[in-house]
Amino acid sequence: MKLLLSASFKKDFQKLPPSVKKKAERQLKTLSLNLSYPSLRVKKMKGEFGKLQFWEARIDQFWRLSFQKVGDGIRLCRIGPHDRVLKSR
Repeated sequence: MKLLLSASFKKDFQKLPPSVKKKAERQLKTLSLNLSYPSLRVKKMKGEFGKLQFWEARIDQFWRLSFQKVGDGIRLCRIGPHDRVLKSR
């Protein structure tokens, strides 16, 4: 699947520590190849967001990313600490 990066995702990614960026790059590659890969722990985010459905994936125990499925691609929305990503879509 093709990865589409939002402006918020790009800004968030630049602020990540180098060690987390490396993990994130590895997980993003996995996400583009197989959404159901076990280490990603992909799941729907809870709540009402109009007609939009958001998903979350795991970078590691502390870091998460959120995304939307759009056509034949994935729109990456946010990346950061677990609690911040869950609160901001």
